[in-house]
Amino acid sequence: MSDGLERHLPKLQELAAEVKDLAWDGDEAELRERAGRLAMSVLVLVKILTAKSQPGEQ
Repeated sequence: MSDGLERHLPKLQELAAEVKDLAWDGDEAELRERAGRLAMSVLVLVKILTAKSQPGEQ
């Protein structure tokens, strides 16, 4: 696994678990904040994966 993935994956998993818990019985404002952070982490992950699959186009 690339260094970028290894660095971001644990935080992504943690945020996903927090969002899941907040969706069921959490504060709506906190849910929005964590969901936004999760979305940004997913975008970073997609960028890492895209760059890895297309190394000549960086």
